[in-house]
Amino acid sequence: MDIKTQDGLNDAEADYVRDRAEKKLLMKLQKAEEAVKDGEGWLSLAEVKSLVSKNKE
Repeated sequence: MDIKTQDGLNDAEADYVRDRAEKKLLMKLQKAEEAVKDGEGWLSLAEVKSLVSKNKE
């Protein structure tokens, strides 16, 4: 018997969707970690202040 979940998916489909979402998040995390290691993920203090002042306007 194929039981549907709340969003209309069966268990196998729900697992697939969850696995895909988890894989996407892990890929984004890996990309962010690589950017930080390279130094590209960091802003200088001047850049941060500039962004903050622009958002206040």
